[in-house]
Amino acid sequence: MKKPIKTLIAENNKKRKLLNEENVTYYENFLTYIRSHLFKDERATEEVLLEIVDHLLLAQEEGKSAEEVFGKNPKELADDVVENLPTEPFRNIFVFGVELMTTLLASFTVVIGIMDIFMGQSKTIYAGNALLIIGAFMALLALVIWIFMKMLKEDSFNPSKSKKFYVFTGLTFMIGSIAIALLANKMPAFGRAIELGEYGMFGVGCVLVLISFLMKKIREQR
Repeated sequence: MKKPIKTLIAENNKKRKLLNEENVTYYENFLTYIRSHLFKDERATEEVLLEIVDHLLLAQEEGKSAEEVFGKNPKELADDVVENLPTEPFRNIFVFGVELMTTLLASFTVVIGIMDIFMGQSKTIYAGNALLIIGAFMALLALVIWIFMKMLKEDSFNPSKSKKFYVFTGLTFMIGSIAIALLANKMPAFGRAIELGEYGMFGVGCVLVLISFLMKKIREQR
């Protein structure tokens, strides 16, 4: 029986703590680069990383460094590993995207719902507007993830690592979110009207939180 991906990741984290300072830096750069390739099969990726850390631990017991075992150019080795990894099935990528989007929508909806409860106001949601805004938000989310992973990949083996990409990604998401909020505010209402009481948005948010939680649990047991 195959181990769940969550278990593989936990084992990897546990074994990394056994590496010395030099080897852990080498390996974590390698790991970050490999994991930044989102369209590679997650299980195969974690299994390969676990094999590498096991090999590295054995070498460390013999007094060898990561550079002695894998060479001074970890990026070249990482590229070879990535090239041989299978592609993640489209279904899994799509489901993960839906899970991520559901989680963000749940957080947003719960916050708005709490505000509605305190202000004692109800809301009217128009189906057309809601679908358009969700679509725009999904496009923004895909862009932000692409930017973050691209910059993370490029910085993985950079000796003078910079965290500027975190700031840049955050600014991109913030500016995009403001633009979508302005669009939502100015957009004429269209589509079927759905009346929600003052507890409506909060209830929808709670349902989305539950769906997101269940999707995460199912994904982790793959």
